[in-house]
Amino acid sequence: MESCPIPIEICELIIDFVGEGPPQDPERRHNLQQCALTCRAWRTRAQRCLWQVWHIRSSASINLFVDTIRRAPDSLVSYIHTLVLDFYDIRNIGPSGAISYPLPRLNELLLTTKLANLGELTLQGAVGPGSPLQLLHPNILRIRPPMLANVTVLELWRCTFSSPRSMLDLIWACPNLASLDIDDEWTFLDGTLVTEEAARRLVATCQRSGACCKLEDLDFSFNLSSDSSPSPLCHALFNVTHGSIFGSQITSMVLDVTMKQLRECERSFDPNRR
Repeated sequence: MESCPIPIEICELIIDFVGEGPPQDPERRHNLQQCALTCRAWRTRAQRCLWQVWHIRSSASINLFVDTIRRAPDSLVSYIHTLVLDFYDIRNIGPSGAISYPLPRLNELLLTTKLANLGELTLQGAVGPGSPLQLLHPNILRIRPPMLANVTVLELWRCTFSSPRSMLDLIWACPNLASLDIDDEWTFLDGTLVTEEAARRLVATCQRSGACCKLEDLDFSFNLSSDSSPSPLCHALFNVTHGSIFGSQITSMVLDVTMKQLRECERSFDPNRR
């Protein structure tokens, strides 16, 4: 069937309905594939729904994803808008219990130039020593890898970083970042507190590189109890006026903090700013 007598707007609503649900649902993918084969009028919308969201949940799936975007036509890869990397499932557990990650494929993914329209990125479950975010070479992030060029929404859930700077390198590598959500289970292997001087150096680096110049929405949860000592990033954030390691354009901010941490905020953020 080469054409469809039904108005295309109605067809697209039907295809969007078929495309609802978890992106990895086999039935959803099968139905969208059948829609793409129905007629030319349905093909583009069905392919967009198929390719728009990817949830990577295993070592095999990340290998498949990297190989797929390498071979696929640019017209299909351009539909990819949302990518979720669930490192908890991507990790490999050896016979002795040692945990490893497919780091070469992750590096290859970061450096690909084909994800030109990737707008939303979620990293979750990269926990503990040996996590890919800890092992990732800082130079890969500091050259601003192509994959992150157009990311506007970044979510970090249950992630372990080697240091506050390594976490900021990832955030700063997204030049068009507009929304940042960091949950309350992030940790650093380096527990050294960030001094006032070190925090100012971080701010200078942020300003010099032009990082976070478009960041407007910040949702930040601190993983500390009321009796805990301030974390390194807590110091880096609050030891400098306006927490400017995240730029100076923030207009909407949610901080999930304890009362002890809230007292640290009083001198660091202008109460007249909203």
